[in-house]
Amino acid sequence: ASRGCMADLEALWADVADDDAVDVRAAGGRAVCEGCARPASACLCDRLPARPFETRGALVVLTHPNESKRALNTGWILPRCMRRCEIVRGRYPPQHLQDRMAGMAPDVPMYLLYPSASATNLDEVSVAVDNSAAIVPASTGQGSLAPDDVLAGAAYVCVCIDSTWGQAREMAVPTLEKMPARTRLIQLPLTATDGDDEDDDGSRVDAPGLRRFSEDDGGAGSLLTAPAPGAMLTAEAAARAVAMLESTCPGGGGG
Repeated sequence: ASRGCMADLEALWADVADDDAVDVRAAGGRAVCEGCARPASACLCDRLPARPFETRGALVVLTHPNESKRALNTGWILPRCMRRCEIVRGRYPPQHLQDRMAGMAPDVPMYLLYPSASATNLDEVSVAVDNSAAIVPASTGQGSLAPDDVLAGAAYVCVCIDSTWGQAREMAVPTLEKMPARTRLIQLPLTATDGDDEDDDGSRVDAPGLRRFSEDDGGAGSLLTAPAPGAMLTAEAAARAVAMLESTCPGGGGG
């Protein structure tokens, strides 16, 4: 099931990545989708799964208070794709989230996804090794879980920061400090050093899915350029991180 989830999440990101780069700020008075509140011309609802994916772990999207106002924010996609996912707004985990994490069993691994020199690459992380608890089945059901139920019974908790890259740098340290002491800082492994390699289409690849197109493409379909290797859009980073963690869960075929 975990390998299937990983494949589904990878396919989902490949399907929506370029579409999500549409600049909706110029939408003006165009029709707005009732499902995602985005202009109909930039709606991604038909690209999202009919039912959220089932996962063993929980994803918490810590969203900067100003992020929901940004036209190109992507964190909203995640609860539509993963059943055990919750969006929490704040510059660091609010007290109610701190209390819920503190109340979890001490052997449930905690992770903060943020690219840093002190972070551990996800290909060196195993939930099965970090978690000595019994095998946890994937959550099942039709829709997303209620916020109070997202962490209940989770095999691990992964917190990702949904903000601009500048805001993320300011949020990372206080977020880590307010998470349980056993929290590990993790990051997606780079696939190529900065500028040394090129993808098949001639674009440089710093991390999975992060593409820097040449200047003569006119900006059409380009993703936002990250300020450093390993930085990428929230939805992409979180989906890839969860897919890798799920593959190493107890009973998930990894670890």
